[in-house]
Parts: sequence; structure tokens; C-alpha cells
Amino acid sequence: MRSLLYTILLAACCLNLPRTSMAQSPEPANTDKVEQSQEQPPNEHWTQILPGLDMQIIKQGKGDRQVVEDDIVNMVYNAKVKGAKVHFAATQPNKGFRFQINKSNILPGIKKGIIGMREGEHRRLQLAPQFGFGNKAVKNVPAGSTLIINIMIDQIQTPVRWETLTPGSGERQAQKGDVLKVQYVGKLANGTVFDSNQSFTMPFVFGLGSTHVIAGMNIGSVGMKVGETRRIVIPPAFGYGDKARSKIPARSTLTFDLTCLAIEDGVVFKTTKTSDGPVIQDGQTGLFAIRMEAITGKILLNTQFGKGLKFAVNESLDPYGLYVMAHGMRVGEVRQGSIKSQLGFKPGKTGAGQALNVTLDLIEIVKPEAEKKAKDDQSENVDKSDETAVDAN
Repeated sequence: MRSLLYTILLAACCLNLPRTSMAQSPEPANTDKVEQSQEQPPNEHWTQILPGLDMQIIKQGKGDRQVVEDDIVNMVYNAKVKGAKVHFAATQPNKGFRFQINKSNILPGIKKGIIGMREGEHRRLQLAPQFGFGNKAVKNVPAGSTLIINIMIDQIQTPVRWETLTPGSGERQAQKGDVLKVQYVGKLANGTVFDSNQSFTMPFVFGLGSTHVIAGMNIGSVGMKVGETRRIVIPPAFGYGDKARSKIPARSTLTFDLTCLAIEDGVVFKTTKTSDGPVIQDGQTGLFAIRMEAITGKILLNTQFGKGLKFAVNESLDPYGLYVMAHGMRVGEVRQGSIKSQLGFKPGKTGAGQALNVTLDLIEIVKPEAEKKAKDDQSENVDKSDETAVDAN
């Protein structure tokens, strides 16, 4: 049974959330304010949401936007067993918990209880056991407990949405690490076409999961088949945000009609030395021996004389193809492979736009107490969230 304090990585697994500046995590919430509101004397009047699920509005929110079931929200909360004085779970100071409601494993009473909330609104929820942990006893929560959960919604975000206009064929579905060849038409909310490659003889090619395209394109393309046409609606947070670009005004919602013409392997590698050592997990830091060579023959990186390079294995790695190669390696394992340019270095970096040949040897997994220093030494920023939440399992 997992801990009540459930650590979410920005590559939270439900969302496959992006790493670009167009989809940054919300600003940290002010937990001092929510705590002050929650210290008010309890109101004895509860409003029923569903039988066994009640609420009190501690503070009204702002604006007309209300939470719906597929929204992404940033939530500040604390939770206790009814009648107890000590919270059994809470967000960390000055931080919130960001998740997509209908794809999260949050308690069912929270999922139902935050629907209709506005930004800045504070609610107190009372969850009967069927909306909490039921008849399970979990850490610091006896079986059959009624829960009191104080919640403040700091931000509401519309997710990327898509629909299939024309189904594709075959068994293969596009996944992160693949290279896609596509045709597309991009439109603004008013129907104005701002970009299209339909008149071109060459398709647009990009690496799925890389930062070479906007975050919403990565999210909306996962799972496509060859021949499939999707309509992908991308809100500003997953598009160009507050930036205006050519024919695209700032804060624009973008709609792409995208046809997948081909799916190819973006990274091809083989294991040249096997091992039965421990497997490095996503988010862990490893010490690697690495040799990286551009297709031109230029050596971009070469750890020599037994020295290694420490980096965290997560989707923030640049190049993204290096994450694909390192993912799931065992200590002592050696892999050799090639990374296509679409999953290579970001524009502006040495080696950008070139295919890469890589040899990778996982020397050891860095112990937790050494990870902070390793991350501080890492040249690339790691987009990692350490928010906590109440896990339903």
C-alpha cells in the first residue's frame, strides 16, 4: 500500500506532462492564507454534494471559471480524521499539488468535492468512508474513518483535448521516443489558418516527447496510428502562452488537424553488456560513463579515465533521446545506439540538428543524500515537483 504522502514527478505519469516553458507548473500557492481560513471556528452547517459527501465554503473564489472533471488543477490542502487534532496528510509549505482530475488516483471524495470550485476558493469537505479509504486501515487512518479535508484551488487549467476524425491502421501507436511524419493545418479559435504544410511535398517531422514542438503537440499526438487524422485543441498553457508569434496572438487557443503519415523509431540501441544489477528508476540520479558523437564525427562528450557524469534520468534530459536510452538501465549494463536529430539537442546547443551516436554505461545509482549535489551540478534544469497528495490506494 502506498504512502499517504504521494510524490508526484512533473512527468506525473497520468498526464505525461511537458517540460517546455509553455507548460510550466503553476506558481506556488500561499499556504499561509489557506491555513488562516481553515483555523476559523467550524461552521456546523454542511451542504450535501452527494449522500456521504458534504462541504462548507470557507472563502469564495474569483472569476467565472469553474472546475470541471477533466481540468488540471493546483490544489493546496490538509486532511485529518474527523475529531482528530493532527493532520495525517498535507501539501508541503508554500507548494500545491497539481493533477488532472479524471486521470488522477486522488480520493473519490476530493474528485467529486472540487467540481465547481473557482480559483482562490476554499472548501472544507467531509468524506464518509465510501468517499475516503473505505474499510481499509492506512497509516494514521483507522478503517471506516470519516475525513475532514480543507482545500484551496490555486489554479485551474484546461487540458489538451483531441478527437479522431479519421481512424488509422495497423498495430503500432505513436509513443514518446518515436519520430512522426505528419501533415497539419493549424487554426486560431476564429478559424484563421496560421500555418499549414499540406501544400508541401515534404512532411513535417518531429520527435515525440522532445521540446522541438509545443507541449500540446506532444500530448495530443501520443497513441496515433499511421493514416489517422486527429483534431487537437491546445489551450495557451500548452501552446505559446503569453508570447505572440507571427500570426498567432498571445494567449491563443490553437487547433491542429494532424494526419500521421509514418511512425519511426527515434532511438535505436542494443545492450552490449548485460547485468543483473538494480534498475535505475525515473527520477533517480545515476553515475554514467558516456561517449557521445555527432553524425559529423565530432565528439560532443566523452568521460575518460573511469570518471563518470551524474544526471537524473527523467524527461527533462537534453537530448531527450538520452532519456530513452537510459530509461530502465541496470547498474553495470552498457548500451550503444543512435539518436535521430528530432530527439537530439535543443536548438542553440552544440550538436543541435544532428543525429547522435551514443555509448552509455551505468556505473552506479547515486544515493539519495548525494542526489541534491548531483542535480546542482547538472547543466540542465530538472522540472521536478515534490508536492504531496492523498492517494486512494
